Amino acid sequence: MAALMLTFLELYGEVGKEKFSDRTPAEPDLTEAKLIANRAYLRFINERDWTFLHPASTIVFWATTTTAAVTITGSGLIFTVAADTFYPSMIGASITSVTGEITYTIDGYTSAKVITVSSTAAADDGDTFTITADGNYALPSTCEEVSSDTIIYPVNTGYRPARKRSVDFIKQRRANGPVTSDPIWFAVEATAFVPATGQRRRLLTYPITGTTRTMKYTSRIHPDELTEDADFPIGGEKHATAILACVRAECDRTGGGTAAKSTREQEYQTELAKSFKRDNADRPNNLGYNGDGPRGRPLNWDRMDHTGGVSVS
Repeated sequence: MAALMLTFLELYGEVGKEKFSDRTPAEPDLTEAKLIANRAYLRFINERDWTFLHPASTIVFWATTTTAAVTITGSGLIFTVAADTFYPSMIGASITSVTGEITYTIDGYTSAKVITVSSTAAADDGDTFTITADGNYALPSTCEEVSSDTIIYPVNTGYRPARKRSVDFIKQRRANGPVTSDPIWFAVEATAFVPATGQRRRLLTYPITGTTRTMKYTSRIHPDELTEDADFPIGGEKHATAILACVRAECDRTGGGTAAKSTREQEYQTELAKSFKRDNADRPNNLGYNGDGPRGRPLNWDRMDHTGGVSVS
Protein backbone atom coordinates (compact mmCIF):
# COMPACT_ATOMS: atom_id res chain seq x y z
CA MET A 1 0.00 0.00 0.00
CA ALA A 2 1.38 3.42 -0.98
CA ALA A 3 2.05 5.96 1.78
CA LEU A 4 -0.41 8.84 1.99
CA MET A 5 2.25 11.48 1.36
CA LEU A 6 2.95 14.13 -1.25
CA THR A 7 5.84 13.62 -3.66
CA PHE A 8 7.95 16.18 -5.50
CA LEU A 9 5.89 15.41 -8.62
CA GLU A 10 2.73 16.52 -6.82
CA LEU A 11 4.36 19.64 -5.40
CA TYR A 12 5.73 20.98 -8.66
CA GLY A 13 2.56 19.77 -10.40
CA GLU A 14 0.64 22.13 -8.08
CA VAL A 15 2.92 24.95 -9.26
CA GLY A 16 2.19 23.98 -12.85
CA LYS A 17 -1.55 24.14 -12.20
CA GLU A 18 -1.38 27.49 -10.39
CA LYS A 19 1.02 29.30 -12.72
CA PHE A 20 0.79 27.52 -16.07
CA SER A 21 -2.64 25.85 -15.93
CA ASP A 22 -0.97 22.48 -16.48
CA ARG A 23 -0.02 19.90 -13.83
CA THR A 24 2.52 18.39 -16.24
CA PRO A 25 4.29 21.47 -17.62
CA ALA A 26 6.88 21.18 -20.39
CA GLU A 27 10.16 23.07 -20.57
CA PRO A 28 10.95 25.83 -19.79
CA ASP A 29 7.93 25.94 -17.46
CA LEU A 30 8.95 22.60 -15.91
CA THR A 31 12.27 23.99 -14.66
CA GLU A 32 10.51 27.06 -13.26
CA ALA A 33 7.89 24.92 -11.51
CA LYS A 34 10.57 22.78 -9.83
CA LEU A 35 12.51 25.89 -8.76
CA ILE A 36 9.42 27.43 -7.14
CA ALA A 37 8.54 24.15 -5.37
CA ASN A 38 12.04 23.83 -3.91
CA ARG A 39 12.05 27.50 -2.89
CA ALA A 40 8.82 26.95 -0.98
CA TYR A 41 10.28 23.76 0.55
CA LEU A 42 13.29 25.74 1.77
CA ARG A 43 11.04 28.39 3.26
CA PHE A 44 9.07 25.79 5.21
CA ILE A 45 12.25 24.14 6.50
CA ASN A 46 13.55 27.49 7.76
CA GLU A 47 10.33 28.40 9.59
CA ARG A 48 11.61 26.87 12.85
CA ASP A 49 14.05 24.37 14.32
CA TRP A 50 11.86 21.36 13.55
CA THR A 51 12.26 18.18 15.56
CA PHE A 52 12.54 16.13 12.36
CA LEU A 53 15.72 18.04 11.49
CA HIS A 54 17.45 16.30 14.44
CA PRO A 55 17.77 12.61 13.48
CA ALA A 56 19.78 9.97 15.33
CA SER A 57 23.10 9.64 13.49
CA THR A 58 26.29 7.61 13.58
CA ILE A 59 29.91 8.39 12.79
CA VAL A 60 33.00 6.19 12.75
CA PHE A 61 35.92 7.26 14.93
CA TRP A 62 38.62 5.43 13.00
CA ALA A 63 42.07 4.55 14.32
CA THR A 64 45.25 4.67 12.25
CA THR A 65 44.73 2.37 9.27
CA THR A 66 47.10 0.68 6.81
CA THR A 67 45.48 -0.49 3.58
CA ALA A 68 46.20 -3.54 1.49
CA ALA A 69 47.58 -2.96 -2.02
CA VAL A 70 45.68 -0.15 -3.73
CA THR A 71 44.61 -0.11 -7.37
CA ILE A 72 44.72 3.47 -8.65
CA THR A 73 42.63 4.49 -11.65
CA GLY A 74 40.81 7.53 -12.99
CA SER A 75 43.89 9.61 -13.86
CA GLY A 76 45.41 8.67 -10.53
CA LEU A 77 42.53 10.00 -8.44
CA ILE A 78 40.52 6.85 -7.59
CA PHE A 79 41.76 4.41 -4.94
CA THR A 80 40.27 0.91 -4.82
CA VAL A 81 41.04 -1.86 -2.31
CA ALA A 82 39.75 -5.43 -2.05
CA ALA A 83 38.46 -5.33 1.56
CA ASP A 84 36.31 -2.80 3.40
CA THR A 85 38.74 -0.16 4.64
CA PHE A 86 37.36 3.37 4.22
CA TYR A 87 34.73 5.45 6.05
CA PRO A 88 32.85 8.64 5.10
CA SER A 89 34.43 10.38 8.11
CA MET A 90 37.85 10.02 6.42
CA ILE A 91 37.12 12.85 3.96
CA GLY A 92 39.76 15.52 4.50
CA ALA A 93 42.26 13.08 6.05
CA SER A 94 45.79 12.52 4.76
CA ILE A 95 46.73 9.20 3.13
CA THR A 96 50.42 8.39 2.62
CA SER A 97 52.03 5.78 0.40
CA VAL A 98 54.20 3.42 2.44
CA THR A 99 56.93 2.96 -0.20
CA GLY A 100 56.88 6.34 -1.91
CA GLU A 101 56.09 8.28 1.27
CA ILE A 102 53.95 10.72 -0.72
CA THR A 103 50.93 12.22 1.04
CA TYR A 104 47.57 12.91 -0.59
CA THR A 105 44.26 14.26 0.73
CA ILE A 106 41.07 12.18 0.66
CA ASP A 107 38.40 14.38 -0.92
CA GLY A 108 35.64 11.89 -1.67
CA TYR A 109 34.07 8.67 -0.39
CA THR A 110 32.36 6.26 -2.78
CA SER A 111 32.21 3.07 -0.73
CA ALA A 112 34.11 1.16 1.94
CA LYS A 113 36.41 0.01 -0.87
CA VAL A 114 36.67 3.16 -3.02
CA ILE A 115 37.75 6.74 -2.30
CA THR A 116 39.06 9.67 -4.34
CA VAL A 117 42.02 11.93 -3.64
CA SER A 118 42.68 15.53 -4.57
CA SER A 119 45.86 15.03 -6.66
CA THR A 120 47.10 12.30 -8.98
CA ALA A 121 48.73 9.30 -7.33
CA ALA A 122 49.26 7.18 -10.44
CA ALA A 123 52.94 6.63 -9.58
CA ASP A 124 51.93 4.83 -6.37
CA ASP A 125 49.65 2.28 -8.04
CA GLY A 126 49.91 -1.06 -6.22
CA ASP A 127 51.45 0.41 -3.07
CA THR A 128 49.98 0.18 0.42
CA PHE A 129 48.91 3.35 2.21
CA THR A 130 48.61 4.62 5.78
CA ILE A 131 45.83 6.88 7.03
CA THR A 132 47.03 8.28 10.33
CA ALA A 133 44.32 9.14 12.85
CA ASP A 134 44.46 12.78 13.92
CA GLY A 135 41.18 12.99 15.81
CA ASN A 136 39.44 14.89 13.00
CA TYR A 137 36.35 13.28 11.46
CA ALA A 138 34.30 14.63 8.55
CA LEU A 139 30.60 15.07 9.26
CA PRO A 140 28.05 14.33 6.50
CA SER A 141 27.48 17.09 3.96
CA THR A 142 23.92 17.57 5.24
CA CYS A 143 24.99 18.02 8.88
CA GLU A 144 24.80 21.60 10.17
CA GLU A 145 25.69 20.82 13.77
CA VAL A 146 25.87 18.15 16.44
CA SER A 147 22.82 19.09 18.48
CA SER A 148 23.44 16.57 21.26
CA ASP A 149 25.81 17.49 24.08
CA THR A 150 27.34 14.02 24.05
CA ILE A 151 28.49 11.37 21.60
CA ILE A 152 27.69 7.86 22.79
CA TYR A 153 30.01 4.86 22.68
CA PRO A 154 28.69 1.49 21.47
CA VAL A 155 26.79 -0.58 24.03
CA ASN A 156 28.71 -2.73 26.49
CA THR A 157 31.97 -0.80 26.09
CA GLY A 158 31.69 0.73 29.56
CA TYR A 159 32.86 4.19 28.47
CA ARG A 160 31.21 7.45 29.44
CA PRO A 161 29.99 9.55 26.51
CA ALA A 162 32.32 12.07 24.91
CA ARG A 163 31.15 15.57 25.86
CA LYS A 164 30.90 18.72 23.77
CA ARG A 165 33.44 21.48 24.24
CA SER A 166 34.70 24.47 22.23
CA VAL A 167 37.18 24.14 19.37
CA ASP A 168 39.74 26.15 21.37
CA PHE A 169 39.33 23.76 24.29
CA ILE A 170 40.25 20.79 22.09
CA LYS A 171 43.14 22.53 20.34
CA GLN A 172 44.59 23.71 23.66
CA ARG A 173 44.81 20.13 24.87
CA ARG A 174 46.29 18.93 21.60
CA ALA A 175 49.00 21.57 21.87
CA ASN A 176 50.93 19.42 24.35
CA GLY A 177 51.26 16.65 21.78
CA PRO A 178 49.06 13.77 20.55
CA VAL A 179 47.53 11.46 23.14
CA THR A 180 46.02 8.15 22.03
CA SER A 181 43.10 6.94 24.12
CA ASP A 182 39.31 6.85 24.05
CA PRO A 183 37.97 10.36 23.26
CA ILE A 184 36.29 12.11 26.19
CA TRP A 185 35.67 15.51 24.52
CA PHE A 186 34.66 16.72 21.08
CA ALA A 187 33.99 19.97 19.24
CA VAL A 188 32.47 20.89 15.88
CA GLU A 189 34.56 23.01 13.49
CA ALA A 190 33.62 24.49 10.12
CA THR A 191 36.05 23.54 7.35
CA ALA A 192 37.22 25.87 4.59
CA PHE A 193 34.27 26.86 2.40
CA VAL A 194 34.25 25.39 -1.12
CA PRO A 195 31.53 26.85 -3.38
CA ALA A 196 31.25 23.65 -5.41
CA THR A 197 30.41 21.49 -2.37
CA GLY A 198 29.07 24.02 0.15
CA GLN A 199 29.94 24.47 3.81
CA ARG A 200 31.21 21.31 5.52
CA ARG A 201 31.97 20.61 9.16
CA ARG A 202 34.10 18.15 11.06
CA LEU A 203 34.43 16.75 14.55
CA LEU A 204 37.58 17.37 16.57
CA THR A 205 38.18 14.88 19.39
CA TYR A 206 40.56 14.52 22.29
CA PRO A 207 42.28 12.22 22.97
CA ILE A 208 42.77 10.57 19.57
CA THR A 209 41.17 7.15 19.39
CA GLY A 210 43.29 4.04 19.16
CA THR A 211 40.31 1.80 18.43
CA THR A 212 37.88 2.11 15.52
CA ARG A 213 34.32 2.48 16.81
CA THR A 214 30.92 3.50 15.45
CA MET A 215 29.61 6.31 17.68
CA LYS A 216 26.05 7.66 18.08
CA TYR A 217 24.92 11.28 18.25
CA THR A 218 22.03 13.58 17.34
CA SER A 219 22.62 15.91 14.40
CA ARG A 220 20.93 18.99 13.00
CA ILE A 221 20.64 18.54 9.25
CA HIS A 222 19.70 20.59 6.22
CA PRO A 223 17.89 18.37 3.69
CA ASP A 224 18.93 18.12 0.06
CA GLU A 225 16.71 19.74 -2.54
CA LEU A 226 14.03 17.62 -4.15
CA THR A 227 15.07 16.38 -7.59
CA GLU A 228 13.31 13.11 -8.44
CA ASP A 229 9.57 12.85 -9.06
CA ALA A 230 9.20 10.20 -6.35
CA ASP A 231 11.13 12.19 -3.69
CA PHE A 232 9.25 12.81 -0.44
CA PRO A 233 9.77 16.10 1.46
CA ILE A 234 11.15 15.77 4.97
CA GLY A 235 8.72 15.81 7.88
CA GLY A 236 6.36 13.07 6.73
CA GLU A 237 2.61 13.19 6.30
CA LYS A 238 2.09 15.38 9.38
CA HIS A 239 3.55 18.38 7.58
CA ALA A 240 2.71 17.60 3.95
CA THR A 241 -0.33 19.89 3.81
CA ALA A 242 1.68 22.81 5.20
CA ILE A 243 4.37 22.30 2.56
CA LEU A 244 1.72 22.16 -0.16
CA ALA A 245 0.16 25.39 1.17
CA CYS A 246 3.61 27.00 1.17
CA VAL A 247 4.04 26.00 -2.49
CA ARG A 248 0.77 27.74 -3.36
CA ALA A 249 1.78 30.86 -1.41
CA GLU A 250 5.11 30.89 -3.24
CA CYS A 251 3.23 30.79 -6.54
CA ASP A 252 1.39 33.96 -5.51
CA ARG A 253 4.61 35.64 -4.45
CA THR A 254 6.48 34.85 -7.66
CA GLY A 255 3.46 35.95 -9.66
CA GLY A 256 3.99 39.53 -8.53
CA GLY A 257 1.32 39.70 -5.82
CA THR A 258 1.88 40.58 -2.17
CA ALA A 259 2.17 37.20 -0.53
CA ALA A 260 1.57 38.54 2.99
CA LYS A 261 -1.88 39.76 1.95
CA SER A 262 -2.86 36.93 -0.36
CA THR A 263 -5.43 34.27 0.41
CA ARG A 264 -2.80 31.62 -0.33
CA GLU A 265 -0.46 33.13 2.26
CA GLN A 266 -3.22 33.16 4.85
CA GLU A 267 -3.95 29.51 4.11
CA TYR A 268 -0.26 28.71 4.54
CA GLN A 269 -0.05 30.49 7.88
CA THR A 270 -3.05 28.48 9.10
CA GLU A 271 -1.45 25.19 8.04
CA LEU A 272 1.89 26.30 9.45
CA ALA A 273 0.32 26.87 12.87
CA LYS A 274 -1.04 23.32 12.74
CA SER A 275 2.43 22.01 11.89
CA PHE A 276 3.90 23.93 14.83
CA LYS A 277 1.40 22.25 17.12
CA ARG A 278 2.19 18.80 15.74
CA ASP A 279 5.90 19.43 16.08
CA ASN A 280 5.50 20.63 19.66
CA ALA A 281 3.83 17.30 20.48
CA ASP A 282 7.10 15.57 19.49
CA ARG A 283 9.22 17.67 21.87
CA PRO A 284 10.05 16.45 25.40
CA ASN A 285 8.76 18.36 28.40
CA ASN A 286 11.22 19.67 30.99
CA LEU A 287 10.51 18.88 34.63
CA GLY A 288 11.31 21.80 36.90
CA TYR A 289 13.93 24.42 36.15
CA ASN A 290 16.30 23.13 33.52
CA GLY A 291 16.91 26.06 31.24
CA ASP A 292 20.56 27.00 31.53
CA GLY A 293 21.78 25.14 28.48
CA PRO A 294 20.66 25.19 24.84
CA ARG A 295 17.25 23.67 24.09
CA GLY A 296 16.45 23.42 27.81
CA ARG A 297 19.41 21.19 28.73
CA PRO A 298 21.65 21.78 31.76
CA LEU A 299 25.13 23.13 31.21
CA ASN A 300 28.12 20.79 31.14
CA TRP A 301 30.87 21.65 33.56
CA ASP A 302 34.28 20.37 34.62
CA ARG A 303 35.95 20.38 38.01
CA MET A 304 39.61 21.19 37.44
CA ASP A 305 42.53 20.39 39.71
CA HIS A 306 44.98 23.02 38.43
CA THR A 307 47.70 21.83 40.83
CA GLY A 308 47.90 18.32 39.48
CA GLY A 309 46.57 19.00 35.99
CA VAL A 310 43.74 16.52 36.41
CA SER A 311 40.29 17.17 34.95
CA VAL A 312 37.26 15.44 36.42
CA SER A 313 34.09 15.62 34.28
